[in-house]
Amino acid sequence: MRRPIPFAVWIAVAGLAAVMALQVAFALFFARTGQVGWAMYAFAALLWALLLTGLCRGSRLAWLWGRYITVILGAVVSATVVLGFLRHNVGPTVLALSLLGIALPLFTAGVALGRPSAYAFYALVCPTCSARTGLGADFLFRQARCRICKTVW
Repeated sequence: MRRPIPFAVWIAVAGLAAVMALQVAFALFFARTGQVGWAMYAFAALLWALLLTGLCRGSRLAWLWGRYITVILGAVVSATVVLGFLRHNVGPTVLALSLLGIALPLFTAGVALGRPSAYAFYALVCPTCSARTGLGADFLFRQARCRICKTVW
């Protein structure tokens, strides 16, 4: 039986979809001018699509990537665009689009995947002691390991 997707996961998926849509818009604009190649945007779109599919299907590995890589990318995008703005290399429009259209949805997705309902959806709550965990027992995160009681499920 398929579990219903909780609201927190839908928020994360919506945030990542918004980032993906803005990346497509940037690709259409910047790749046309020859500044960035199409292959880079196609590869990024493929990775985002895989992540979104995994999140909707309940993949623990997708949760892991979605939970942590979004926060890291949000911080990198924020720092890069703010430094570019301070050095007068980036205009206010690009600053606003990057912070509101990319960094904010990335941070929102990372926070949403940290909600208790998201942990429960991805079966990251220990069946023995009910502690939440983000540790995998194997490389592909097919099994989780409790931080407290070391149970593997």
